Amino acid sequence: MNAMLIILLKGAKPLEILTSAGIGFERTMAGLPSWIPDWSHHPQVQIMDKIYSAGTRYEPTFKMVQEPHTMLALEGLQFDKVAHSGGLHGVDTQMTKFEQTKHTQQWYQAAESPATTHAKDPYHNGQPRAEAFIRTMIGDFLSYEEKKKPSTEECWSHYKALLGSFMTSEYLQVVKPLLESPIGEQLLDSDFLERTHDENEKAGRFLHFAGKASCYRKFCITEEGRMAIVPPLALEGDIICIIKGTRMPFVLRKTKREDLPVYQIIGCCYVHGAMDGEVNIAQAETFTIT
Repeated sequence: MNAMLIILLKGAKPLEILTSAGIGFERTMAGLPSWIPDWSHHPQVQIMDKIYSAGTRYEPTFKMVQEPHTMLALEGLQFDKVAHSGGLHGVDTQMTKFEQTKHTQQWYQAAESPATTHAKDPYHNGQPRAEAFIRTMIGDFLSYEEKKKPSTEECWSHYKALLGSFMTSEYLQVVKPLLESPIGEQLLDSDFLERTHDENEKAGRFLHFAGKASCYRKFCITEEGRMAIVPPLALEGDIICIIKGTRMPFVLRKTKREDLPVYQIIGCCYVHGAMDGEVNIAQAETFTIT
């Protein structure tokens, strides 16, 4: 706790550390306030928070509520709620390569269903719903170049390559016995291999950035029809907020402490269309975090 207090009081951008906090992931230290990261436990995938600016145009505002310093008051704005959440995006390392690919395919299919049913079309930012879905899956990035968003064509070509890789994986699984026979070379001609190599590069890039955005997290549709990637232990009804001075939106859970309304940080999240300051939080409210 002392280390966290030093960061908050002396850090140049003190609230950015909150992206590592929250009870929406596995924690090994019992009794920690939700706003303090559990540094004894390393998350399996660290989200790329540096590329976003959801609340950074506002000065970070916070204060310790009581002694000992166990509650933190933050300023921000609730703009949505978790409404329809799916399963965890993650693969078991004990799975075969084919099983991992099949599991990933099923996860994308399961995510597309609520997106088609509950997300707005056109989306909040005017994009077609299908394109907004693809951008959500990759956190709206296909490159490490700062602030370089993928074009519509790049989104579609990479996602189609991913879907094609699923089909190729199933095809190869079926013909695998034949590939070891004398006619194997005829089944995989040079044109097929060249096409497959090019498409696999695109599919691999898509999966790389999708992993950074959503691996070991859940896809969800919010109450207002937004698409989001949230911590694995987020629940329907949890609120989604922008906190002043932070790079990403946060999922919070309302609770009570001595009959006072307080909140727990579940974790940071990706909400498509709310990652670059689109949500105006000038009229902020105070969230007391335990």
